[in-house]
Amino acid sequence: MGRPPAAIADLATLGYRSRPRQLRYLPRKGAGPWPGAEAEVQIWSVGTEEEEWKAAVSPNRTVEPMSEEPLWSELSEEARDKISRKYTKGRKDDGVSPPCVHREPWQAGSKPTCNVVHEADVGNVGVVASPRLNQRIANGGWVEIWKVYGPGREDGTADDPVVLKTKLYHHDFTPRNMDRYRRDAIVLERLTFSPHVLDIYGYCGVTDIIPYYDGGDLGTAIERRGDGWPPRKKAEIAFQVMRSLADAHNADGATPSIAHTDITSDQFLNRGDDTFVLNDFNRARFVGMNETDGGQCPFYVGKNPGGWRSPEEYRYDGETEKVDVYSAGNTLYFLLTGDEPFDHLSVDVRVEKVMEGKRPHISHRKYRHSEDPLIQAIVDAIDMCWIHDPKVRAAARVVAGHLQEALEREGGGQYQPSI
Repeated sequence: MGRPPAAIADLATLGYRSRPRQLRYLPRKGAGPWPGAEAEVQIWSVGTEEEEWKAAVSPNRTVEPMSEEPLWSELSEEARDKISRKYTKGRKDDGVSPPCVHREPWQAGSKPTCNVVHEADVGNVGVVASPRLNQRIANGGWVEIWKVYGPGREDGTADDPVVLKTKLYHHDFTPRNMDRYRRDAIVLERLTFSPHVLDIYGYCGVTDIIPYYDGGDLGTAIERRGDGWPPRKKAEIAFQVMRSLADAHNADGATPSIAHTDITSDQFLNRGDDTFVLNDFNRARFVGMNETDGGQCPFYVGKNPGGWRSPEEYRYDGETEKVDVYSAGNTLYFLLTGDEPFDHLSVDVRVEKVMEGKRPHISHRKYRHSEDPLIQAIVDAIDMCWIHDPKVRAAARVVAGHLQEALEREGGGQYQPSI
């Protein structure tokens, strides 16, 4: 069996945590997956997390100090546009700027594995007769998605396809744009310990190699199944959503270091068995630290479009990782009811209602007063996510713990995720 490329093998020496199944490089003749057992599934330890959350919402709560900076919402639209234009002239936009600094050294770095990308043998390019022809299958706002194959195994069996994700052609190679790809890759690599976040096999410049899943996304699955999922399956998917965010936010411990900032049901990929992993971190922001007092710094985003966002995003206040928690509440609502939040209203009206503190209606008869404890647990989780004040809003790990406890209580023992 061939030795994995040094660029991958050396990641452990750089202090990065990885699970063995992540370290699978592209198949080549005579080589297979990196030897090693499947990673153990890490069950989030609930402990006193929910008690901590309850204490946090008490009148005597203490809040981690935030950096004192001018509120983005106080700036005129012209001023915000001017700042955004400055980023296109050479500044990175990862969420950390003076007087704040990166809390973790990896936030300011990049660990490309260019050998994996450039030496990958995708075999059948140009073989028109092949039924396994490499093909462009999709694109997003920033990337092209290519389904590619290796040359096959020695025993004559076909390789599993992988995805080659490259820069969308019309985007310029500006420092700001390049940093989007850096953030996406470095966050995915950083989160390889989590089975609830998409794997990454290689990264170089504006190109990633990631797993290929043909099951679509969570939003598509909800639309297809409607109320076809039983309550336990819905609770399990809700746990997957919140646990993926908990792993992302707390990758470096209790103090948050990553915010996704673009959570919708479409960001969770179906692995093919109705289990879902979080994807797409090119809009991610890193949570910085005030160099003077050590407090958590807010970050500012120039444009927050769409109808799934938190009140503070629409106000253009300083943001924290709690924006993800609010948006995850929308995802759980969609999962529970089959309806998108305020889907009968225009985006402008949705934004106005969210800022006013209004939330989509959850039927008392069908959901809030349901006799099924797991349905009630999902409703409680949504309420925890939808708290208006981000300082009081529950952390993702607390919501995940709440759902895990409900699953264990109704399952008669420790909940073992199927992912």
